[in-house]
Amino acid sequence: MEYRFLKNDLKKNFKNNIIITLFISLSVAVIISVFLTCFSLFSSIFSLYEVARPPHFLQLHKGEINIDEIEDFNKNIDYVEDSQVITLINTYGSDFNVIKKDNSAGNTSLENFKLDISIVKQSEKFDYLLDKDKSILEIKDGKIAVPRILLEDYDIEIGDILRYKTDDGYREYKVSNIMYDAQMNTSMAGSVRFLLSDNDYNDLLKNSKDTEYMIESIFKDPDYANRYQVMYEESGLPKNGQAVTYNLIVTISAITDIINSLMFLVAGIIFMIISLVSLRYVIMMEIEEDRLVIGNMKAMGISYMDIRNLYLNKFRLISFVGVVFGYIISNIFTKFMTGRIERIFGHIKIGLLGYMISIVIALIMYLIITTFVKTTLKKIKKLSVIDIMVKNKGFSKSSEKKIKRLPNMPIDIAMPIHNSKSGYGIIILLVFASSLAMIFPTSMSKIFDGDKFLSYMGLEKSEVFIEIYESSGRKDSINEISKTLDEYSDYISYKTSDIYRQKITNNKHESISAQIEVGNNIADNIEYIVGRHVDNGKKEIAISYMIADELGLGIGDDIFINVADKDIRLKIVGIYQDITSGGKTAKTGFRFNGYDFQKSVFYIDGDYEKISEDLKSSLKNLDVLDDNYKIYKSDEMVNQVFGPVARELKNVSFIVSIIALSIVFIVVILFEKLRVIKYSDYFLSKKHMGIKTKEIIKEEILASVISGLKGFVIAILVLLFTISSVISIIFTILNLGISKINVEVTLADFRYVVILFIILIISTYLAARNIKNLNIRGENI
Repeated sequence: MEYRFLKNDLKKNFKNNIIITLFISLSVAVIISVFLTCFSLFSSIFSLYEVARPPHFLQLHKGEINIDEIEDFNKNIDYVEDSQVITLINTYGSDFNVIKKDNSAGNTSLENFKLDISIVKQSEKFDYLLDKDKSILEIKDGKIAVPRILLEDYDIEIGDILRYKTDDGYREYKVSNIMYDAQMNTSMAGSVRFLLSDNDYNDLLKNSKDTEYMIESIFKDPDYANRYQVMYEESGLPKNGQAVTYNLIVTISAITDIINSLMFLVAGIIFMIISLVSLRYVIMMEIEEDRLVIGNMKAMGISYMDIRNLYLNKFRLISFVGVVFGYIISNIFTKFMTGRIERIFGHIKIGLLGYMISIVIALIMYLIITTFVKTTLKKIKKLSVIDIMVKNKGFSKSSEKKIKRLPNMPIDIAMPIHNSKSGYGIIILLVFASSLAMIFPTSMSKIFDGDKFLSYMGLEKSEVFIEIYESSGRKDSINEISKTLDEYSDYISYKTSDIYRQKITNNKHESISAQIEVGNNIADNIEYIVGRHVDNGKKEIAISYMIADELGLGIGDDIFINVADKDIRLKIVGIYQDITSGGKTAKTGFRFNGYDFQKSVFYIDGDYEKISEDLKSSLKNLDVLDDNYKIYKSDEMVNQVFGPVARELKNVSFIVSIIALSIVFIVVILFEKLRVIKYSDYFLSKKHMGIKTKEIIKEEILASVISGLKGFVIAILVLLFTISSVISIIFTILNLGISKINVEVTLADFRYVVILFIILIISTYLAARNIKNLNIRGENI
């Protein structure tokens, strides 16, 4: 009997069963895909790091160096396992041209590549550069390996020629590998490395004038990095450059994919809640449609358990097929979602463990679904034969449509508004949750889009920056640039600052290394979490959030910096956010000459576009600069560094929106079909009153739209009051130096919501058409 019932029911409700199966499959696919994506991300990171072994502490240095002193220092620290010094040959994008292997296009210059470029050879001890299979690269003479990140902006293939301009002519190298750099694998690292063979590298190093050192150490535990950094800087060893710890390397490398995974996780949880709530409507539709059959079985003396098992077995079968199909879809979908992860971290191996855990998740979801079905099917037990056969009572709380006092407006609008007040909770929830899932990643992407992110980089909101790096004639360079800029005073204005690396100490003698920017009118237009900008000449300082957090400092507290063996006391007047330099920076208007000069910065505002080409040409002709400077527009710099993050979040928004719209389409059809069955008497009475079917359908569509608008309004209110706080919490957890994000929700964020309402109207119409098929008993014919 059970087999015959199951077979007949599957044939009778073939379309419905297909919809239910797809619905379950979609829900399972989303949850498992989110897990596999997160699993792939972290397993890829750790497998890459396991082979590449990036340093736990890295100190960049430009200038003279004594490697023996560094080795002696490390030998006296018991938790240091190994150390090395890597010499970087610094170069510029304008020195490179790409020649296609098939001569299909003209030479392409890398002059617009804003990240720092260094040429290296393969490391001897750790910090290895890898190929896509996570194997240590071995480069032959005449070959070069280019970083994967370069492919995001340039069409470079294996076999292409990279022509490099040197002081004594040109060198040409054939691209033999796409390289994976665990330390510098995203634009947020600010620099990239090109890999040459030992012979080619040594040949370039002989005549190179611009070199820099990476002083690297590996510890027994990465957590020793902060302790080591303080000891290193107090020892007087070379530190004319940025210091980076292992945790920062990991965070910067994976920030885009971590944020992507968080967005998918939030969306997955929302979709799972929708799925469980919507499943109730699926079951109710089934038993409401079969209530007369159920009444007859009860009248024949068939027990509740036997009746329940008939439907339970059906839903078990459908759930099993849905879960299996969803698991298959998830593996296909995961390959699409993890495409970027593979591009960044190399070949992905999810492995047996990943697939076993995903199978366990699928089984758990199957159990959740079947348990939920059992609970819902208990409604069969609550009604007697008389209740069911009378037909006025169904399995829902109320199958009668009671008309209360209508609003004082046209009947075509009043009835949908009245109907939307009860029984439309699923539509409200659906639109509310889907709106959140679609708008949240869109709003997140705007944070990294455009020059607004300068607020979180501790940078002045200026149109153009010119940076001058360490050189013996720095003062002459600054004077020459100032004279050049003065020639364009009718178009632009500017101000300058110097940046030093100094140790900051609090009253408890706790110290931290930071980059301190010194200048007049400095940081007067950055956003402060608390406090204000510093005044010129006063012993005041503004510090980044991360320094304030680590040293327990606040407004009004004093800090000390040591200059010429004297401690200078500065009062904290402002705290701002900064994601650069490890989040540890400060600003002051009190002039001093620090020990470790990093760079000088010119902030330029005004009508730069009118004089940009002339200014670039004038600066290039200044012999004193000797190419030891950079000039870039703020929006270009932010786009180069954070553009990939924004693009990926937009892709996440698109994928989540497609999933949300698919779920809305399926659920609304199921919901409206249940309404047609549940309120069949109500719809029939309206038809008998002479109301046309198309008018009844129009009423149903308006009720759905009105309910959807309620959910949308709730979503807007939630976003307006919580989105900034939620995103701020995410960045605080990432520990990047940002604790407060301001996100504005604009009309442009709602483009997918417009499509959502179109889907809502279409799906309601498709399901409501069944009203015309109702016969006198309220059954579909």
